[in-house]
Amino acid sequence: MNKPKQDKPLASALLAQAKEVLEFVEKTDVTDFRKWLLKDLSKPLVCIGNGGKHTTYPALLHEINGGVGKTVTPLELASTSPEAVKRSRVLLLSSSGKNMDVTYASRRAAEINPEGTAGFTFTDNEKNNLIKNLKGRNIFCYRNPFSDGFISIRSKILTCGLLYKAFSGKNSLTDKLNFDFKYDYFINKSGKLPDLKNIRHFVLLYGSYGEPVAHDIESAMIEGGVASVQLCDYRNFCHGRFIFAGNHCQNRDVPETDVCAIFLTTPREAKIAESLRKEALADNMPIVQIHTDLNSSLATIQLLMDSMHFVFDLAENHFGINPNSPHNFSGIDKRKPINSVRFVTALKESGELSH
Repeated sequence: MNKPKQDKPLASALLAQAKEVLEFVEKTDVTDFRKWLLKDLSKPLVCIGNGGKHTTYPALLHEINGGVGKTVTPLELASTSPEAVKRSRVLLLSSSGKNMDVTYASRRAAEINPEGTAGFTFTDNEKNNLIKNLKGRNIFCYRNPFSDGFISIRSKILTCGLLYKAFSGKNSLTDKLNFDFKYDYFINKSGKLPDLKNIRHFVLLYGSYGEPVAHDIESAMIEGGVASVQLCDYRNFCHGRFIFAGNHCQNRDVPETDVCAIFLTTPREAKIAESLRKEALADNMPIVQIHTDLNSSLATIQLLMDSMHFVFDLAENHFGINPNSPHNFSGIDKRKPINSVRFVTALKESGELSH
């Protein structure tokens, strides 16, 4: 097994500071941000994340408050008509505000809907194109003393904490959360439980508060070079998607299963997950369960931290990978595809979608 690279802190070491991060959130004033978020709940809130990541947590929080939330990538924004952008409110989230994706998305949103577009960021210097394109209007910039490495860890917890506080109006977080992170790994009904190092495919099942966490697990697993991940909500899994997992457990040509199910559960999904486990999973299916008894949007933050604990334990202790500085055997520089795939130029040439 390869040893985790030590040129940057281990991801698990950064996660250990989660309580400190959320204590910082509790001391941060988000009054103005909350006023903007709740200003017009009748309009859809389009949430755009940095680097193409889906930003499902603010969309979920907006819907809990009575609106309609939609998360889109910068590329998906290009397929959204100007009329739809005008009739919505747009929230762009970016730590630095300077990469090509957020530059494009903020420019397009600000040109079409300047009054209804806002930016959430941690940087207020001259390189922040998010601030430039929005001309300093509706910018919510927060101090972030928690720098990360290859992936966002403490910054992600900080972002989720600030979003929760702004949408909910509640200041208390740490007294409701558990910082003794945990997950359970067990066999469904019978058979040998494989060592996690032999699992190459994860079927990730989620619902409601778990959806933002599911996207984060997929991103961390793939970008860390750990394993492939299939995302599916509990209901859609019942529409035939169980066949892949079942075949990898029951196929005689596979000497030991290389697939595992991950259940993200809150009290809302507990009975659904138990029924699905009994009816739609092979007896010898390995299962990772990440559960919280919280039954509010704060459950997302608990599941996020527990899932990070699982991913980092899996990567560091079973695969020899530090997700904060993963191996990259292909030698492809991460900056090369970001900077060489000229999606903005191509989209300008193509124009808007049409009938």
